[in-house]
Amino acid sequence: MTLSVPDSQYDVCMRSLLALILCSPALLAQQLPDRDAWPHRITTRDGSLGVVRELTLPPGPPAMVRVGEITAGHKTDLDRTDASALLDALPESEAGREWTTEGSGAMVLRDWPREHEEATPFDADAHYVFISAPHAPPDEPLAIQRTWFAYYEPFGEVADPPALAVMIPGMFGTPEPIIQQLVTGLRQRGWHVLLMVAQPSRFTESLTVGVDPSASPAAQIEPIARLIDDRFAECAYAVEGVTAHLALTRPEAPTDRRFAVGFSAGALAMPAVIAREPEAYEAALLMGGGADMLTMVLTSNYADWIDALHIEWKTTPTDEQFASLIESYREQARLDPYALAPSMKDTPSLLVMGSNDQAVPAELGELYWARAGEPERRLIPAGHELLFFGYIRARAADLLDWLESAVR
Repeated sequence: MTLSVPDSQYDVCMRSLLALILCSPALLAQQLPDRDAWPHRITTRDGSLGVVRELTLPPGPPAMVRVGEITAGHKTDLDRTDASALLDALPESEAGREWTTEGSGAMVLRDWPREHEEATPFDADAHYVFISAPHAPPDEPLAIQRTWFAYYEPFGEVADPPALAVMIPGMFGTPEPIIQQLVTGLRQRGWHVLLMVAQPSRFTESLTVGVDPSASPAAQIEPIARLIDDRFAECAYAVEGVTAHLALTRPEAPTDRRFAVGFSAGALAMPAVIAREPEAYEAALLMGGGADMLTMVLTSNYADWIDALHIEWKTTPTDEQFASLIESYREQARLDPYALAPSMKDTPSLLVMGSNDQAVPAELGELYWARAGEPERRLIPAGHELLFFGYIRARAADLLDWLESAVR
């Protein structure tokens, strides 16, 4: 992502759209996404949207790497094993389908050999991968994508009542030290933890979309809204698939009593995860999140580093054109936290936000908070990094206390 948006365009956009949002009661109605809001996936013989495979990994954190331009499309033995697991589960009519692996920018697991790795207290009790592919015509290859998880059992006595924390990290599995701190703290309190190791593999795949600001905003924004919806949906499908697998293979895991914990990009994905199975979640702790992924892509100081979506402008948009494009995105994106925030009103939530955040711009955090009905919030005078490595690291015990108090 190389586009920078002048402050004047961003300010005009935010002022006009915030006024529209806050003055339109219909937009604040609590409503879960319709069935057709969820992107299609190729289904297995039993009707599932993917398959789950349990992994045997060496001690230490999983070896997650980002696919480079040179290695994009190269199929490893691990890729073939995962693709076979999905293909073998499909109906006979899908037998022999061709498939492609993830492209440049995707985050994937590599089974590289390790030396001198020793077990650590943070090692997971089990690892899983959820494998899926969007539905595609028979003559087109299936674009497989994968999401890796680590499952942790409690230390010692199990909490009463038992609880499962479903955690989604920030981009690329960050911030690792803070995640480890909260996982360990929950296990010490007798909780089970299911951690998404990183976002689904294609969530950060680098893609370029051309936009003509002088053309119809709806037509220009439609592919962007569908792409972002698909990325959020895969987070929800993966959690749904792995928790269902846990329920079958580890009945001691309290998959019917879940608590959502989201860090940064994980906080952005959590509303979609909860919307997929709203009855399963009792509370949500969302840290460093916000609403409106497109505005985030265009204004975040992390955009160049992440480089998951590049907007290629035909001409530089005027302030009015820019605002119209953002408004169109907010109307079309159905799984963005902007759209789903009102549905979170029935889920007890604690939001932890930085008033100086530029990675998830603070204005977009305010936007989510307003649309979610102004839930309990801790607004910290900090940017994104200090929010996590300062406040959250220092106050982790208080945040876990809040989670425990939400157990019904």
